[in-house]
Amino acid sequence: MIPENQLEFGYKDCSLCFVEKKGEESRCSGCSGRYSAREKLLWEINRERVKRISRLLTLFFPGLGHLYGGRLATGLFWIALMPLTIGLVVNTWQGLTVGHLTLAVMFALLWLFTFIDAGRGYKEKTAPCESACPSHLHVPDYIALVREGSPVTSLALIHETLPFASVCGRICPHPCEQECVRNEVGSPIAIAAIKRFAADHGYRSRLLPREAEVDLNMPKVAIIGGGPAGLSAANTLAILGARPVIFDAKWRPGGVMYSCIPSFRLPLEELDRDIDFILKRGVEFRGGVTVGEDIEFENLLSGGEFDAILVATGSSDPLTLPGTGTESQGFYDSLAFLERVKFGEMVHVGQSVVVVGG
Repeated sequence: MIPENQLEFGYKDCSLCFVEKKGEESRCSGCSGRYSAREKLLWEINRERVKRISRLLTLFFPGLGHLYGGRLATGLFWIALMPLTIGLVVNTWQGLTVGHLTLAVMFALLWLFTFIDAGRGYKEKTAPCESACPSHLHVPDYIALVREGSPVTSLALIHETLPFASVCGRICPHPCEQECVRNEVGSPIAIAAIKRFAADHGYRSRLLPREAEVDLNMPKVAIIGGGPAGLSAANTLAILGARPVIFDAKWRPGGVMYSCIPSFRLPLEELDRDIDFILKRGVEFRGGVTVGEDIEFENLLSGGEFDAILVATGSSDPLTLPGTGTESQGFYDSLAFLERVKFGEMVHVGQSVVVVGG
């Protein structure tokens, strides 16, 4: 299978980099960034075939499956180790003893281990941008889908790992771009902007979450906190089939994303798109409820409604430094300050301001 964008000596038109000089194509070995969605699917099918044949060859002799799968060093290691193990058992055999039985059992376990290991197959090379992403998004794949004119499919792929595509497309510090190989020849690919594009077009196309059947036998989980952590946990639990219920002191979900990030960085309607998508998975939100005041923590489990509790309250309590004072003395907590300014409250800070931290 030769991708249509392969040159005589390498690849160009790649979602990760543009290889234009002879010799640079070595970094493309095993990377899926050059594949289209169809080629990626064929690559996965071929890998499954290699894994199946590798297991069968390993049953015949350990190490052969690794060689067939392209894992030469591992294959040579097992091919050299197994005869040494057999030779050790044969040359020291003096009848059925505990020591020889132990060696025989270890030999069988080694054979079983090589069979399992051969079934792992060869691993796709991870792109630098994907390794740098805190969520380990499949960056090459969702960029390739956008390039092919499928932003909705790209958004669906992002949602498999990250529920906040619209949010991260706007406020993420994008460490992926710092590791982009395009830095070697100029500027990096605008990965965060592409994610934002996929989110905007995907939501505009009315992308709906995958429908999950409600199984009353699955656990019902109470999640304390409706911020990024609580919403992400609820999203994952809903995908797994559980029934998450979010409790939050505020009347709407979002946590600091809603209350502290300025609207010029993150418009509320864009935040709501991500949150609405999570809630449509079957997540229940109960706002205006402070656990410990409106409802006791112990009653959540003892009441029989919930099978588990997940605490995702965040870190909203400010860290005070020695020697600082109160707001009346001119000392402000950053989160409280941002929240008050965002919702129109006038805060007098004077002409000269010192910001500690950043």
